[in-house]
Amino acid sequence: MILEIGDNADKQLKIEDLLIDISYKWTESEASDLIVTKEKSKADNEDYFFIKQVDNIMELIEDHGQRLGTAKSSPFYKEFDTDIDYWESTIS
Repeated sequence: MILEIGDNADKQLKIEDLLIDISYKWTESEASDLIVTKEKSKADNEDYFFIKQVDNIMELIEDHGQRLGTAKSSPFYKEFDTDIDYWESTIS
């Protein structure tokens, strides 16, 4: 009984840690920053912004989407459903 409670708590903690990590990566970390440069148009010399790289964003979307899907299939999903659903809809 005690081992089962400890095991369940560990599984819940993993979901909680996942949500903390996802929140940090999308709100505070530079990992989700777009790499943008200001360029000049060759045609009319107008300024425009050019996204140089999106690989970092695509990797985060794929990784977090997969991990959220796994968390959603957990028996402990209901306890975290609001946060999981929020992040799933935000990054997809």
